[in-house]
Amino acid sequence: MNLFKNGISLIKFTDEFISEKRFVRILDNKKYCFDNGKKILFTKEIKTKFIMNSLKTEHLVLFNINETSDFLNKLDSNDNYIVSIEFIAEISVYDTNGPRMILSKDFVINKFSSEKTLTKFINERLDLMVDYYYLDDTIIQDTKEGGGPMVLLNYTKFYFY
Repeated sequence: MNLFKNGISLIKFTDEFISEKRFVRILDNKKYCFDNGKKILFTKEIKTKFIMNSLKTEHLVLFNINETSDFLNKLDSNDNYIVSIEFIAEISVYDTNGPRMILSKDFVINKFSSEKTLTKFINERLDLMVDYYYLDDTIIQDTKEGGGPMVLLNYTKFYFY
């Protein structure tokens, strides 16, 4: 819809109807969600370069403090990273499109994060996974030559501006 005054466009917006009582009004880079005539949500699209598009993955096979420390030491000292943790039960049959268990939502780390805290967090998430899904404890302990469980740390840089 375009509203004019004296032939000059004052405002232009689009309404997307979700249901009889709910719609989204789009005005430039802003979205307003209405439900029963009340505004329930406002979002604004901001173009920034906070997050790099280069997702990297680090494989931790034994998930101990030495591996965590090695991982943190690989990070750039001036950067922050968004990280998520996944569990793969058997590395020898790992496929990037295969099943995996997500152990965490995204969180932030940097080179100076505590390796003890990160290792403890990973191990607590593994224990929670075993308990929550009623898995045998050996799923996280079975290490074989060329196989066994693995933790994936998916990470990417982001910047504060």
